[in-house]
Amino acid sequence: MASATLRIAALSLVTLLAAGIASAPRAADACDPMPEGLYLQPTQTEQLVPVDGAWAVRIDAISFRVQFLRNIEVRDESDQVVNGSLAYELMSESPYIPNQTYSEHLVIWTPDEPLLPDHTYSARLLAEFPDEGGEVLLDEQRTFRTAGEQTTTLEVATMGDFPAITTHESQGSTECCRDLSNCDSCGRCETCWPTQTVYQSQLELTVSLPTGDADLQTYHRLEASNGYSQLFWDRRDTHSFHLLFPKADSGPNHCVTLKTYALASQELIEEVENCFDHSVPDAVDLEGVERPDSCTASDDVVEHPYPDAVGIQDTSGEPDASGPEGPDAVNPELGADVAGGGCGCSATPNAPTSLLGMMFFFITLGALRLPIFSRRR
Repeated sequence: MASATLRIAALSLVTLLAAGIASAPRAADACDPMPEGLYLQPTQTEQLVPVDGAWAVRIDAISFRVQFLRNIEVRDESDQVVNGSLAYELMSESPYIPNQTYSEHLVIWTPDEPLLPDHTYSARLLAEFPDEGGEVLLDEQRTFRTAGEQTTTLEVATMGDFPAITTHESQGSTECCRDLSNCDSCGRCETCWPTQTVYQSQLELTVSLPTGDADLQTYHRLEASNGYSQLFWDRRDTHSFHLLFPKADSGPNHCVTLKTYALASQELIEEVENCFDHSVPDAVDLEGVERPDSCTASDDVVEHPYPDAVGIQDTSGEPDASGPEGPDAVNPELGADVAGGGCGCSATPNAPTSLLGMMFFFITLGALRLPIFSRRR
């Protein structure tokens, strides 16, 4: 009897472990929050700073303000502190998971006096949480070299030929119901169906970034009247974009603007704007839409109106700034895919993971009962 009991316990434990492994979300499906803090990102180009230029870095901020980096301590080859000032430019931002934000920033250090030519400088980036404990959010050391001359020509970004304009059809408002047969790895159990078709103006354009500015003394911002804004620095080649604009009144009210700024002064040095007028049909409500049979009670139906926000897609083949690598990343690299920039949950029709484990447990227990009770007879 004791051996049978031990057998039950051992096999049940193994079964529960197997069920847990089989039903656990993969790393890419995890909804765990990212480690909050500030993360220094590497540059694609080694920055050779002109003596009258500025030095810059990219910082990823997760649920913290980049301004916690209050100072960059720069020292010359004689270990003397070089005074300078900081400027912060938002590159992009997006939600990661509920109650957590992800943003990318360009932090610019400009010296108060011209730098020494052909010189190596060291820089310490230290960010502390402003409380009595002084928790360290970022503590990194970097070096940079200066050129033997001043800034020559500041190269500007250019927009391609006048963008192509088409009508984009997509799903509009939706309704959703609670559906225990369709759960994702984050525990959301629902089924949704469209109730509307919407039409938008889709703009296809290309942006060519400078390829010869080894000193990285300019940065560029693409803005659109649909609310899109993206800053480019330390990027090269040509990028293609698809921007969606909501239906608007007639007139050239859909605009795209490309701006180039000087890194050291953050002054605008060139601005190019294209505006267009494009008419699209009104949204159409779908008729005869019925709730799926898998839905529970009718009062569980929730309406999700079509949002005013519009989409943007970079089709250049370059990785986009969608967020850090995952919940276990200590120093995440920019550009990793995190399931569309948010919580990566796999929408797999299945039962909740805890229920799956219990099912494995009772199936195993039932299979063991017959030989045990037969030995009692």
